Amino acid sequence: MGGSADSVPDLPTAEAQQLPPAERAATSVPDLPRTATAETRQLPPAERAAAIALEAAEASQLDLARTRVEALEKAEQEARAQAFHEARLQHARNLSTRAIHSPPTPSSSSSSSDPNNPIYDWFVMRHPYHHAVDRRVFKTYHAIPPGMAEDGIVGFGDVELEVPRHPSEPGRHVLRLKDVLHRPLADFNGFSGKAFCPEGKLSIVGDCLVGWGGAGVGEAEAEAEAEEEEEKEEGREERGEEEKGRGEKAEEEKAEEEKGKEKEKARKPIWFAEKFYGRRRLRLWETPAGISEFEREWRAREWPARRGAG
Repeated sequence: MGGSADSVPDLPTAEAQQLPPAERAATSVPDLPRTATAETRQLPPAERAAAIALEAAEASQLDLARTRVEALEKAEQEARAQAFHEARLQHARNLSTRAIHSPPTPSSSSSSSDPNNPIYDWFVMRHPYHHAVDRRVFKTYHAIPPGMAEDGIVGFGDVELEVPRHPSEPGRHVLRLKDVLHRPLADFNGFSGKAFCPEGKLSIVGDCLVGWGGAGVGEAEAEAEAEEEEEKEEGREERGEEEKGRGEKAEEEKAEEEKGKEKEKARKPIWFAEKFYGRRRLRLWETPAGISEFEREWRAREWPARRGAG
């Protein structure tokens, strides 16, 4: 008998084959699907048809339920992925807003998040660059795209600081710092003598770290050079009496005097720092509007590079 690919036909018995076609059709056994159970195959033909129909209905319902479960699981996975993506975007927005507009400070009780109270502490650092915490201190500013920012640096620009030249020298002087990095998550502003004086020649003099313009030398080196110049001058005077006329000697003395003035101008200090609990803080001309978090809490903080200092 012909049957579908998913069914197994039952061969008619010899008695059924002898019946007329009409009676043979009435007594024929329907094809059994491959999924029919052993119990269904043993049932009489009339009951077998009902059992087959019931099993087919149950299989259809099972397939429908499985399809619905898969659809629900897929929708749940897509919802979780969308929620995770939105959470990451919001986190990135929060970081960007906090870094640019309201940078955190070393203490939860600090009020430096107020734009009217920036951190004014500038500490002398050994690294070859300056950095500032607050955006408002910059005279010129260039923002770095968020995707290119590294190490908490969100921009750079120029900063001007009014400072005294020396503890014993009155008058203010303006330091113009170039390419200052904007690091809103830093604890304090950083001033680099190496970045300000390309020669990087700094000298510890007494309690102050003194930076010098031009030649970039300290007071000890200046005194040694002055003594050396005096000895050379005495030698030149003796040789001048023997080898040169009065006119040539006068011209030489004038040239040396001009050269000495240029050296003295180059040695003039342009900034200094004061000891501050084991570190050195750049001395500003006056305390600007703002706060000094470290003025209150420095002793309570344990710095890795200065443990036990203060």
